[in-house]
Amino acid sequence: IPVYYNYLKIERLYEFKRTLTESIKFSPNLFSFFTSYHATLSGKLLKKLVPPPTTHETTFYIGIIPLFSIILISFFIIRKSIIFFKFKKESYNSATLYFPYLEKRIFFPPNFFIFYFIVALISLILVFGPWFFKIKSFFNPVYYLFYYLFPGAKGIRVPPRFFIIFIFAVAILISYFYSLYFRRKTLIILGLLIFLELFPFYQIPVIKMPYGGNIPKVYEWLKDKDGKFAIMELPLEDARWWDIPYGQDKGFFYIYFSAYHNKRIFNGCSGYISPLFEYSKNLVRNLDFKRLIELAKAINIRYLIIHKDIYKENPHVFSKDELENTILLIENNFKGELVKVFEDDIAVVYEIVVRNINFDPKNLYIKDYEFDINFEQEGKREGKLIFVYKGDLPCVLIYVNEIFLKFKSEGRLIGKNKVIINPKNHSLFLLKGERFEKKMKLPDLKGEYLVEVEQDKKIIARFKLNIN
Repeated sequence: IPVYYNYLKIERLYEFKRTLTESIKFSPNLFSFFTSYHATLSGKLLKKLVPPPTTHETTFYIGIIPLFSIILISFFIIRKSIIFFKFKKESYNSATLYFPYLEKRIFFPPNFFIFYFIVALISLILVFGPWFFKIKSFFNPVYYLFYYLFPGAKGIRVPPRFFIIFIFAVAILISYFYSLYFRRKTLIILGLLIFLELFPFYQIPVIKMPYGGNIPKVYEWLKDKDGKFAIMELPLEDARWWDIPYGQDKGFFYIYFSAYHNKRIFNGCSGYISPLFEYSKNLVRNLDFKRLIELAKAINIRYLIIHKDIYKENPHVFSKDELENTILLIENNFKGELVKVFEDDIAVVYEIVVRNINFDPKNLYIKDYEFDINFEQEGKREGKLIFVYKGDLPCVLIYVNEIFLKFKSEGRLIGKNKVIINPKNHSLFLLKGERFEKKMKLPDLKGEYLVEVEQDKKIIARFKLNIN
């Protein structure tokens, strides 16, 4: 629940959705259950017999002994359902199941065992995503129901993640199964066999960490700074998005070194990239550094770090003069607002002196800012809501806004419209006087009305509208 709640929260705040096409792309095929990592003994043998997995997320091999155990447990459940009415009830309200092949009576707590079997079965079905085994004509009805009906399910891009839940449930079932049939010595032998099958005997590919494992001086300097604050690093995208040679060696290093300096970073992501970060990337692509710095000031970024080595070492990504032009733009356009506080051979740091220290990332809705809101009619029942920002500090909008238009005549409520505004589709960042629009349909009314714009029971604007 603590993990799943964050999916619900992101979906609500950002109207965040993954498409079924994305899910299909990461869906596994049947061979995924017979592919193991090449560094293991099982992986070396199996790679000669089965094709490689579609993606690294679809390596599902769990071992011969666990697989055989799952087959036996499945047989138990099927047999239990067939001879359910023949069970003898014990005094502690557990069922007695007779398994003739082993000539042993087994006492299964029915609620406990059946629950984890159902969890394992459902998660196994969901693992395959929208298509079973990636056959186009054979769709997965369970996944479609899950996707469209279960809250937050549209935020899941990689269905194979459900394999974690499958393994969790199966581990409990197998453990209980082993405890009934095997003594300690046998369990130790089984554990050793599983260990030997999955232990990485062969060379494991190792990714070298950036800067030869040393800490860049800029991060050592940053670590010693007191207080909680955020930093922005240029170039905005680190090397993970680029090709070799740099991207292979130094990818993800912004996030990697944040574990060392322990400061908030604008450039970080974990399974989700903020629309504000995507917006900032477009600013950099369009060389709109003035607006980028205005954004950094608005969201209370304290330090701007420019990684000179990245610009210099990647001519396939950056132009020859891009580093020099970036520094010149910053120093010429923001004198007195940005002060250089650190520099060495690979990095330069500017402190943003003038910034919005009262910035609250929890309050980024339309109702938290001042707008002139009006309506421009374009047809009998159509038009557009026009939002003109009139505040002095820059406006940052991230969260999806649900607003209501109340149509009143002579003080009486005549009609009501719900309007969804996703800033990602309009404007995330506004300076004073800038505007955005939202197309909408009018209710079936005629005459002059006072329109009240309301969000979270707070009236944020009023205007008169004459519907012809």
